[in-house]
Amino acid sequence: MGKYEYLASISLLLNIFSFITLIVNVYKTGDTSNFTWFYLFGNVISQTILIIYAKINNAWGIYLPTILILVGILFILFVKIKSHIQNKIRLG
Repeated sequence: MGKYEYLASISLLLNIFSFITLIVNVYKTGDTSNFTWFYLFGNVISQTILIIYAKINNAWGIYLPTILILVGILFILFVKIKSHIQNKIRLG
């Protein structure tokens, strides 16, 4: 465990709890219009890099919460792609 790694862990856990409300809203409404493609892909890349960093440094307090955030972002990305495809089919 790195020096003061628990601070990063607490920060990430708080981030997850606040992020859950966003995920629930996307799940209920299916609305992803506020998320740009750049934002979603940028976050996937940044979370992946953070996971690699945490894994290399055995920083499990960073590794596990970051995986949960990545899963949430991938869910939003999935909903956005699904919505995009449905709109294309509808519009012909």
